[in-house]
Amino acid sequence: MPPQRRQSHEVKEPVMTEETQEPKTQDGDAVETAEESSEESQSE
Repeated sequence: MPPQRRQSHEVKEPVMTEETQEPKTQDGDAVETAEESSEESQSE
């Protein structure tokens, strides 16, 4: 749990926010793409 709290502080920092968001965006995009693909498959 202590490591998670440390990340929260890092995210608050402007410079760290950009670095932390970069990897998070990649993971988020991958998950979103998979979800979107599933929805598109169901639509068709």
